[in-house]
Amino acid sequence: METISLLNNLSPFSLCETQYKNNYLYLDRKKTQLFPLFHLREKALVLKYPYLRQSFQRQLNVSDILKKTLPHTLILIFLVMSITFLLGLVLGTLCNILKDISLDRMLLIIISVEMSLFSFFSVIVVAWLLAFVWQKYIELNMTGSLYEVDEMGNGTRLALKNIILPVLTIGIRLLAVITQNHDKFFARVFQ
Repeated sequence: METISLLNNLSPFSLCETQYKNNYLYLDRKKTQLFPLFHLREKALVLKYPYLRQSFQRQLNVSDILKKTLPHTLILIFLVMSITFLLGLVLGTLCNILKDISLDRMLLIIISVEMSLFSFFSVIVVAWLLAFVWQKYIELNMTGSLYEVDEMGNGTRLALKNIILPVLTIGIRLLAVITQNHDKFFARVFQ
């Protein structure tokens, strides 16, 4: 019986008791989030979502917060990957076409510095420069959401300027890797 109870706790699928609360197979719906697959008399086979408890600040279930923010995170990941890949291809091609020119050397120095810095340090430096030092010229926000509430009360609107800083700060290291690899690839191909 202890083995069944252990498997019930570890597995994402669980056989639970639906009527008797004193039974060890009974799963409380308040403590675990269940999706019933099918019922067998007094038992049910369920799919369990992880119970991540509640947040201390908002007193909401963490799984609900993750469900709400996951689509925006996936959009950000897609944008970071696609923009850094395209920009890395362009910069790698420029480095190879403009070989032994000051622009090529400057790009290679910047790429080497990006690769040698700690990730969190380079992110902090870029965010500080773009969002605080040059804020009056660039007008990028340090914080913001993908969608903003319209000032006139007309609902929400897409705020693409709030994506620029996260894309640059998250993709800075990836950009250095792609640029350097693309430059080496072109050097081998066009020898």
